[in-house]
Amino acid sequence: MKYGIIGATGQIDGEIDGIILEATASVDYSKESCITKIDKIQVSEFGKVTVSMTGLWRMNNFLSSVVNIVTKFWKKNIIQMIEDKLKEIAEVQALQFDCEKYRPQVS
Repeated sequence: MKYGIIGATGQIDGEIDGIILEATASVDYSKESCITKIDKIQVSEFGKVTVSMTGLWRMNNFLSSVVNIVTKFWKKNIIQMIEDKLKEIAEVQALQFDCEKYRPQVS
């Protein structure tokens, strides 16, 4: 970050003290080639979010406190972002899952 000749570099770290996810997936064997689908990924419990900042000298503690207060208001947005990102990752993994290995044998 830079304003005129004054600049600052630093780091923002965020930590969530505990998170519990619920997820459901399904496999459709009704087609010739099976289809794996991620039905839902949902955050069921979300712990305290702590944000710390470095690089702003004496302002580090003050701004970290302000950001921690603001994150309480953004909690729903943070949860939605986590759910969306995890579902995106899980869907990519589901495409690579070989569900044919587990196809029920019909006699």
